[in-house]
Amino acid sequence: ASGYLAVSADTADDLEILLRLPRGSVAWCHSAPKDLFRALPSDASLEQQWQQLKNAAGLSQPFVLLPATSAIGSYKNPELVASALAAPSLARVQLVVCGIAAAQRLKELEGKFPYLKGRCVAAGFTDQELALAYSHALAVVIPSHIEGFGLPAIEALASGANVMVAEARGLREAGGSASLRFNSRHSKELEQLLELLLDPITGRWLNSQLQRRAQKRLAPLHSDLMGLCVLAMARAVSG
Repeated sequence: ASGYLAVSADTADDLEILLRLPRGSVAWCHSAPKDLFRALPSDASLEQQWQQLKNAAGLSQPFVLLPATSAIGSYKNPELVASALAAPSLARVQLVVCGIAAAQRLKELEGKFPYLKGRCVAAGFTDQELALAYSHALAVVIPSHIEGFGLPAIEALASGANVMVAEARGLREAGGSASLRFNSRHSKELEQLLELLLDPITGRWLNSQLQRRAQKRLAPLHSDLMGLCVLAMARAVSG
């Protein structure tokens, strides 16, 4: 290729190493969430939509949402969340799995972690439904060992969710200071963070702090930026 555009600084670094390119030669631009994740209606219809989705999908609160997950043992690392939910203090927390082949992923998790049976839901959401689910979750958890960027983290932040990400390349950039972080190999850290959110006093304080930081994190992101970067690169390459 004549030029490269990465979705994060971490990915740009990886490309430079992989392709033996000069340091700082690969451009990057963070992706932005679709506008609908930022524009949830504020009228009474929102609560009605939520109740309808909750009943249709079998959701019960509090729940942890695991977006865009994959198989046990993959870099997506869903087993970490399952391990954290073994804690007696989190016994009332439901696990909601969504993304491609969510039903299969759920079956695998229940097979390896029997205590999850009866506590899990596999869901296929539209973007509007996903935004609603994000906004009502106890936390949106992304436990991957590595990501190129982590767009679900940005979408969840835009929807008003409490976001928890693994301390991993790509995810650190996506969540910034607006997300809580945990070690992707230590479920105890995730367990303790979820316990903090469940506590009425600590959870309320954390939520207010994270919401304030989320607005700061989202401010520089715009859906047109990626397109403008591609256009600029195309013009530069064509001369």
